[in-house]
Amino acid sequence: MKPLFIGKLVLRKMQIGLIKKFFALVCILLSLDQAFAQKINSSHQMIDAGVSTIDITPAWPVRLAGFAIRSKSEAEGTSLPLHAKALALGNDSQGASVIITVDLIGIPWKVTKEVARRLSVKTGLKPAQLAISASHTHSGPELGDLLNILQYRSATAFSDSLISKDQMNHISLYVEQLTDKLEQVAIESLNNRKSSYVAWTQGKVDFAKNRRLADGPVDHSLPLLRVTDTAGKLKALFLNYSCHAVTLDGSNNKYHGDWVGEAQRLIELNHPGVTALHAVGCGADANPTLTGLEGKTPLQRIDHYALKIADEVNRLLSTNFQPLNKTPEGKVKIIELPYEHVPTIKEMVAQTEDKTVKGYYYRLALNEIARGKVISPSLTYPIQVWTFGKELAMVFLAGEVVSDYSLRIKREFDIKRVWVNAYSNDVPCYIASTRALKEPRYSYEAVSSMYYYHKPSPFAQGVEEIIMSAVHDLIPSKFLTTK
Repeated sequence: MKPLFIGKLVLRKMQIGLIKKFFALVCILLSLDQAFAQKINSSHQMIDAGVSTIDITPAWPVRLAGFAIRSKSEAEGTSLPLHAKALALGNDSQGASVIITVDLIGIPWKVTKEVARRLSVKTGLKPAQLAISASHTHSGPELGDLLNILQYRSATAFSDSLISKDQMNHISLYVEQLTDKLEQVAIESLNNRKSSYVAWTQGKVDFAKNRRLADGPVDHSLPLLRVTDTAGKLKALFLNYSCHAVTLDGSNNKYHGDWVGEAQRLIELNHPGVTALHAVGCGADANPTLTGLEGKTPLQRIDHYALKIADEVNRLLSTNFQPLNKTPEGKVKIIELPYEHVPTIKEMVAQTEDKTVKGYYYRLALNEIARGKVISPSLTYPIQVWTFGKELAMVFLAGEVVSDYSLRIKREFDIKRVWVNAYSNDVPCYIASTRALKEPRYSYEAVSSMYYYHKPSPFAQGVEEIIMSAVHDLIPSKFLTTK
């Protein structure tokens, strides 16, 4: 019996030894975890953050926006649902901020102002602390007077025959519903706020290509803002890339968020429970490259571009982020951008037989003048900046902004601490730079597109300096590039 007793004793001692080693390992892991948490807490302050998502796909058929070659018909279904997503930052005592991204061609200024008014009344949110950025998908619903293409285009000319009354009603009802949903998603994000860690970094994706010049300027940066809970679990990712969402062309007649919408879907698939918000930067003169994708269908190309974005997000998540310890402080400045020339009535009458969109604009403008409207000599243009302490200045530019602006902002301010969103708060027209206004190959962005947007002429030279002067007024000098 003695050998058996000794065997049991040895076994018992071995078990006790293993248990001790196990608990020692647990203690080591706990201590490491505690040390990591302390490291975060010592250098990274918590900010209240909340997210929310709402489906904004029209519940009834609405004409798609973005291409003048659209047929007369309304949308014939949905390929990829459209969403509005909101990220709220900061508590009420600090002054909360809300960024909303929308899978739409743009956002009308009147909608932004109405949502801001409602949120101010119901939540106390200051208008400067609300920003709405559109993805510029060309497979989203028409939004009324955002783009002046509410007419039928024949094979040879622009017709004065407006779309049908029913189609106009469907657009009006959708814009009304959209406004309600943007208010709802913003309030839900505010209600969902919890203690979080917010940080950001920048990456790079190369599929955007200047669509006018082979060696033309383009912004390939991909800034990424990360929100995690107090345990380090991902809650939200807000990103930006400067490129047109035009992979699906005018032959498509179904709702789809293009590569921007697919990128969000893929990121959320890769990270269950995470809300991905995607804005667009100064990519008005950039399209997704077709190089290496010849023979691929539009949907296959969308998958390719979206995967590029999602892969870069995954890579960045494995790198170091810059902590953001301050809630954003928002400022807005409204400026006037002068047009090159406001035509006289006599000049307009002389152009009424023009068969292009320019002639259509003049005929419509004469009708408006007859009803008492005065054509403004300038465009009222909002610029917004959020500053997160000294760590980040986030710029929101309205309109279809060419790449020169973001590249210049990143030259004149610290490129490691600045982020530029376009298509934000309003999309009144293309915002051409000094270079674009002089470049013949930019004739669409600088000239003819203005008539699509119901503007009397191209911008006057000098608008770039007016915009940049306002940007310098809004961004604190501590963000300037040091030489």
